Amino acid sequence: MENSMYNNGFTLIETLFALFVTTLILLTLPLYVKQISTYQPYETITDFEVYQLFHFISLDLTNTAYFIEGEEGIDLYQVNGDVISIEQYGTSIRRRVNRKGHELLVHGVANFQVHLPRQHVMKLTVTSERGITYTKYHSIPPKRERIRTTFRFVHPRSSLSAPFLYAA
Repeated sequence: MENSMYNNGFTLIETLFALFVTTLILLTLPLYVKQISTYQPYETITDFEVYQLFHFISLDLTNTAYFIEGEEGIDLYQVNGDVISIEQYGTSIRRRVNRKGHELLVHGVANFQVHLPRQHVMKLTVTSERGITYTKYHSIPPKRERIRTTFRFVHPRSSLSAPFLYAA
């Protein structure tokens, strides 16, 4: 009879351990609530993301034989025969190789422009959805040929378009 009387409750160590775990949970709970309430996936663009985008484009430009400046972005024709397209896709900028794949480089973009203000200079402009504009100038060696898109032919039964090009 006496053994059953001592097995009905908690020991002091069990109570202290439960109190410690409860205190630990209650102390870290505000940190988790703050993290969850401020989480915004792909809504904003940061400076680092844009600088990384410009770096990726400059790496692709190092092996470019010639390029095509288009309405949506730019096509870089590589020395090895690959065609790298960097274009705006909704509110993102994507990179495609040989018109295949779909690598998203940056999210939260309102506008992406490629402009050639002077000979041997390429100006890339990225405007975020919040209205912040980032600009990067790339120098282009004279040996590379510049080609501009004049208009696009769209096949009536297809959503694909083919650019008509002329050398500038």
